Amino acid sequence: MACGAFIQVLDLADLTGVHLSEGSAAAGEILEKGKHAAPLHQPVAGDHSVGGYGQLVHPEVDGAVFHKGIDFPELDDPLDFSLKAFASTKDNRVSMLQDVEAGRPTEIGNLNEVIVSEGRRYSIPTPYNEAVSWLTRGVEERNRQKRFVTESGNESEAVRNAIKKEDLEALRGALEASPLARALSIRFTEFEAGRATARLPGTAQLPNFLGYTHTGALFTLAEQTMAAVANSLGHVGLPLNCDIQFLNAADPAKDVIASARVIDTQGRIARVQVEITQDGQTVAKVSEMVFLRKK
Repeated sequence: MACGAFIQVLDLADLTGVHLSEGSAAAGEILEKGKHAAPLHQPVAGDHSVGGYGQLVHPEVDGAVFHKGIDFPELDDPLDFSLKAFASTKDNRVSMLQDVEAGRPTEIGNLNEVIVSEGRRYSIPTPYNEAVSWLTRGVEERNRQKRFVTESGNESEAVRNAIKKEDLEALRGALEASPLARALSIRFTEFEAGRATARLPGTAQLPNFLGYTHTGALFTLAEQTMAAVANSLGHVGLPLNCDIQFLNAADPAKDVIASARVIDTQGRIARVQVEITQDGQTVAKVSEMVFLRKK
């Protein structure tokens, strides 16, 4: 059982009448796999310092699970735990490494990324687990790109040239001319390298069945601004993964604003954050990891 399925398992058990508390012995056994799995993906991240890796990652794991009422005394000494974990599996080829070597998607979303997610939930910083997740996603994207037999994608030569030359006016025009953006009348109010703001006007086409602005339209607005900033750096930006938090419902009769910015780049990976607001109130926050494809 992977760490990422832990909460889902408890919820499913509860639905079937089997009530497991998160601090119970059974729940601890369910999460045991996740505890052992997180430090074993060092070969994927490329960190050859076994003890150092464990000392960095395990405190974040321990902090996240502790706030869920689960105690792992083994993590009191992360260096010792890491050395034992690696010693017991030294002859193994961990499943994630096998996935990477075969060019398959990995299970990082059910492991380190869960620690990151739970850390956000309990306001616990998890920079090292986040770094491992990003590195692994970057490797996944590198493998995915290898499957392309040509360097060019579906984008037109005009769009490719606009990105390559960092011609923001031409790029802005191409983005606003895309069919879905045109259908929703999404227009940019600010557009510069690494930063953009766009507006989704309130219309009669936006309400969902409950009468609020459709979340699909809100995400389209966010993706439009993310695409703008991700492709404003001289490379074609391809989305790897995305996380969105809806905080408040939006009124479909009123305009919605999305502001996006590139918060950092590491090699061919960039991180983008978007805030969606209406009348000064935050409606949603979005973060996306982008692969900057070589020309």
